[in-house]
Amino acid sequence: MSETGSLPVSPLLQLTLDDSEVPQLALERPWTRRRIHSLPLELRILILSYLDAKQVKEFSLCSHACRAASLPIMYRRLRLSYDDSLLERPVTPTSRLEQIRAAFFNEGGSLYNLQDVVRHVTVDTEKLPGFNNIITYYRTWVSLLPLFPALNSLKILYYSPSACAYSPNLYEFDIRLFNGTFSRLMETCPSFRTLKSLYVRTSDYRFRDPSASPTLSGERLSDEDEIFMGLNPGESILKFSTMGTIPCPPALEEAYFDIDFRTEPRKDVIHPLIFIRSSMPTLKKLGVWVDLHTDRVQAWARSKLFPNGVDMRGITELGLCLDFLNLTDYATELERRLPYVETLSLYVDEDSHGGFWEEQAIKSYGRLVAAWPRTLKKMRAPWFTVNGSFERQRGRTHRIKSWFDTNGESNLEMVMLVKETTGDQFEATDCTITKTDSGREFKWSEIYLTDKLPLDGL
Repeated sequence: MSETGSLPVSPLLQLTLDDSEVPQLALERPWTRRRIHSLPLELRILILSYLDAKQVKEFSLCSHACRAASLPIMYRRLRLSYDDSLLERPVTPTSRLEQIRAAFFNEGGSLYNLQDVVRHVTVDTEKLPGFNNIITYYRTWVSLLPLFPALNSLKILYYSPSACAYSPNLYEFDIRLFNGTFSRLMETCPSFRTLKSLYVRTSDYRFRDPSASPTLSGERLSDEDEIFMGLNPGESILKFSTMGTIPCPPALEEAYFDIDFRTEPRKDVIHPLIFIRSSMPTLKKLGVWVDLHTDRVQAWARSKLFPNGVDMRGITELGLCLDFLNLTDYATELERRLPYVETLSLYVDEDSHGGFWEEQAIKSYGRLVAAWPRTLKKMRAPWFTVNGSFERQRGRTHRIKSWFDTNGESNLEMVMLVKETTGDQFEATDCTITKTDSGREFKWSEIYLTDKLPLDGL
């Protein structure tokens, strides 16, 4: 359940310390505990966050005081998931969540008194089979979040039920499930109302076209699940009613949405903005990944992604997938709806290099630079390629210079180029752009490693 590398992953592990691994001197010095715990909790977490998982674990074995001090960093990021094959004895998904609740809430539980240190929760429903299980699991984990009063970040990895096994309208099912989830959180979870970061990912849907199955069977929902989904008892999930918004944290500052279907593209997908309409006054960072395939471009992308009536002028950091560059007139729409973008990031995926991008990428990047001539200061893009190979420094400089041929008033100050490596990070280089009396100077940094962004590599 912990998301900290190799640290304990089960909330049911008894976090007892083997005294044989603790130096006797450390056990005999009470000032060790006093010194560590004299620091405020947030400062302890900040200091330990500079250590990797192995170092935190080694630190926790130095003494009882060190173990107590390290637990907040070990369990500040939790992952709620269900994989029956990893459990010693099978339990239902909801029973698993009740075990987690007991570990935190019951005196003597393995995570007792650690509720206050949790800052982030990831909910992963990949292994959940079935329509009813998904609804019941969501309804149950929603009841867990009020345990964590300092929660400020939530990530939902959502998997839809298979349309061959069940018979809801999948789009309607998605909307009702998220509306029920967020409505319940707004009612019962104080920390959700002050949440700062939200990430919803749906890119690995297990979806099949309902028309491919000649006979579809439905499941009867429990009364609790029907209420959670906004239905009257006995009302069919097939009843369609489009919801214009989903109750969302009013203090949200950053949001990321991967609303996509890699295996079987669907025309109707969840509209990202229905999650964040009520968060617009505070929202500063927005990242969107949508597969703008042929069937969706005209009917969906232009008219729905950034609709009229939603004030998005507060967004200063924007991230987009490369599909947006296929729409030659979309830069104008972005400029109109998001006029104050200062940092623009183009997400990297397996199709970021070669092919179309060698011929059209630079022109497309130039159009984006032109969209925010006054405000855009930093741009991050996939590393340029030529004939399938990564561009060298001279070629990179020439390409960036070409952006200013028709954008002489641009205030762009830095371009960051990234490319994939064999590890978990990207290789990157920065081009610093300085205005001079004779034009502009371009200076490149050494190549360095940088972390991926939330929607990279999808």
